[in-house]
Amino acid sequence: MPLTEAAVSGVFVGPHSAAATSERPSGSQGDGRVAAAGTAGAAAARPSDNTEERDGWLGLNSFSRPLAKFTQYSQLRTLAKLQQPQAAGGASVSSIAVSRDQQLFVTAGMSRRIHLFHYDGLVQRLPDSHVPRLELVTRSRISCLSWNSVAKEQIASSDHDAGVTVWDTVRATMTMELEEHEKRVWSVDYNPADAHTLVSGGDDGKVKVWDLRQQASMLNIDVKVNVCSVKYNPAACHYLAVGSADHHVHSYDMRRPGAPVCIFSGHSKAVSYVQFLSVRTQCGFSSVWCNLGESRQCSVSCA
Repeated sequence: MPLTEAAVSGVFVGPHSAAATSERPSGSQGDGRVAAAGTAGAAAARPSDNTEERDGWLGLNSFSRPLAKFTQYSQLRTLAKLQQPQAAGGASVSSIAVSRDQQLFVTAGMSRRIHLFHYDGLVQRLPDSHVPRLELVTRSRISCLSWNSVAKEQIASSDHDAGVTVWDTVRATMTMELEEHEKRVWSVDYNPADAHTLVSGGDDGKVKVWDLRQQASMLNIDVKVNVCSVKYNPAACHYLAVGSADHHVHSYDMRRPGAPVCIFSGHSKAVSYVQFLSVRTQCGFSSVWCNLGESRQCSVSCA
C-alpha cells in the first residue's frame, strides 16, 4: 500500500506539542494575522501610587510573561516523521492527543481510524515504532481527540456525523456514544480535574457539557454561531474558552454559564482552535487555507 506522510508539521518537537489540519465551517479560511488582545499586555512603566493603575500594571505584567515564553521561539525542529498507510478517505491528520504521562499519543482524521503510538519509541527511531500500538475503527471522519487526564485509559473523539464517542484504550473498545448534537461536532475536551466531565461544541452552535455517568448532557450553552473549538482552563477548570465562526473567542465561567464573562476579538475569520497558555492567558488560532494543493498554515491570536 502507498504511504502518505501525516500532514502535521512540528508535532514531534516535544510531548506537549500538538497540531491539526481539517476542514472548517464556512468563513473559516483564516485571516493570516497575528493579534494580541485581552485584559492585559506588556507594560514598560513602573506603576504609580494610584491603586487602579498599580493593579492594571500588575495585570499587564502577569499577561506578558506567558506571552513572552510562548513567542520566544521562531521555528520548530522536527525530531521524527510519522508515515501511515493510505486508508480509505485519505490519511490527513485532524487531531492529536497526548496521554497524561506524555508517553503515548493518538492521532485521527479523515481515515476513520484512531492510531496510538509510543512517543519515545518514535523519536528514538526504535524498530516498528511507526506501527500503531492500537487501532480503533470509527464510524465517521474524526475532527478532534481528547485524552482523559484522570482516567488515563480513556479518550474521547468528535466526528463529522454529529457524534461524540468515548473509547477505552486498554480494552480497545468504544464505551459510550453521545448523540445530542444536530450537526458536525468540531471539538471535544475533558475536564482536567474530573474524569467524568466532557465538553463538546459543533456546527449546531451548541456547547454541551456531559457527565459520563449518564447519557444526556447536563448543560447546554447556545452560542448561536458555529462552534469550532472548546477548551477547559487546566489550572481553573470552571473557565471554558470557545472559539467560534463569528471570529471571536468566548470565555465562560461554568459556575454562571448564562453569558460569556468576556468576548475577545482580533481575528477576521473563524477561530479554529483555542488553547490556554496559563491560568489567565488563552490563545486562539485561525487557519489559513491556501488554494495551492495541500498547503496550510496557521496564525495565532492571544487573549
